[in-house]
Amino acid sequence: MTAPVCRLEAVIDLPLDGIAISADVRTFHRYSMGASSLAAHRVNEGAEWPEDAPGVSYYQMTEAALAELGGRGRVDAFSFATSVPDAQVSHFLSQLVARAIDPLPHVLGVTDQGVAAPFTALRLARRRIALGLAARAAVLVLEHRMFPAAVDLGRRPVDRAVLLVLGTGEGRPFESVAVASGRPDARGAAREGERVITSTYRSDAAPGEFPDATVVEPTAGTAVWAELARDGGAGPVRVAEYDPLVGYRAEAVFGARD
Repeated sequence: MTAPVCRLEAVIDLPLDGIAISADVRTFHRYSMGASSLAAHRVNEGAEWPEDAPGVSYYQMTEAALAELGGRGRVDAFSFATSVPDAQVSHFLSQLVARAIDPLPHVLGVTDQGVAAPFTALRLARRRIALGLAARAAVLVLEHRMFPAAVDLGRRPVDRAVLLVLGTGEGRPFESVAVASGRPDARGAAREGERVITSTYRSDAAPGEFPDATVVEPTAGTAVWAELARDGGAGPVRVAEYDPLVGYRAEAVFGARD
């Protein structure tokens, strides 16, 4: 039996304007984090606590994603992806998914892989569809500015969430995805007509890589996916990232629109 063709049905940079939590909650986040939590977030003495962040929480981002999914039909798998270590993100957010989608879909959280985390979440979702374990799947890529960012890491977080929906309906064919350790090989342009989307981590991270790429301003993990959401072209797209902090490189290739 031939496996169904997995497609990228939708990519949505979720509107978060007008969503905010109180200054008291931001203060709680700031002063409740002990030394161990700071270490887990790789914060050093140069850490900067955001003073002007709207403070949109992962809960609120998840609610926005579920509201968006409400008009798009059921998903059988729901994955969260964050580029920084987090407190079992799939566990504390799964209750929101359970309340919105009945029966509860397969829920998974991917963290501790830097900017490769969304690629791993997409790989697992694509695999479930290929095995017939899911007809449709959602991957929610999250980042926010409630926690400090180390100045020297080069990726300042923003309040943003990008929702990717996979299925077997209309959309770009999801041709391949890979996550591996090590630096990416330097390369020229990809296949003819293919757009490459990537971000720079540090200026010397991967010299010569993707010289013809669309290079977006790096953030904590959503930058390339927000750019993919804005892509209106018909040709194939390759999303590529490299995270020297954890030593992972990752690529996802989507074919031309039908």
